Amino acid sequence: MIKFIMSAKRLLLMLLPAVTLFLLLLILTFRDRTPVYSAKMQRSVIKDVTVYHFRGESLQWRASIDEAILAENGRDAYLRKISLFYPEKKLTLLSEDGYYNMKEGDIRLSRHVRGKTEDFVFMSPELLYVPSKRIITASKGLEVKGKNFTIEGDRGRIIKSRTLEVEGNVKATFY
Repeated sequence: MIKFIMSAKRLLLMLLPAVTLFLLLLILTFRDRTPVYSAKMQRSVIKDVTVYHFRGESLQWRASIDEAILAENGRDAYLRKISLFYPEKKLTLLSEDGYYNMKEGDIRLSRHVRGKTEDFVFMSPELLYVPSKRIITASKGLEVKGKNFTIEGDRGRIIKSRTLEVEGNVKATFY
């Protein structure tokens, strides 16, 4: 009986390092792998979407978006490669990135924002459109080029689609 207990101890002492080594290798193999799905990453992605907004029978605007990532709060969407068209003003806005607050209707365009109408083009690093106030604001610089003029400034805004105000280090060239 004593020989059996000694043999069992010896076997256990020999197996213990092997089992420990196996468990250690198993842990090291799978420790850097993250799950494909995580509850913290819940979100929806919509690709290649076009949105038409009508007031009565009249098209107010059209948005073409390569990718919209809907936030968990259900109110916000992060946008990639955006094209907005306002037919009444014949205005097209293009941007690499954007943010849309669905509750308020605010749209923030960022990264290489460009706009074009029949009379002029403009560029800004970022634009904010607040439809409830009917204001478009460029707070990080603005450049406007027409057929006979160029205007640059630190910031600018368009109020109620009628007046363009440019402020801060304004440079205007007429030719």
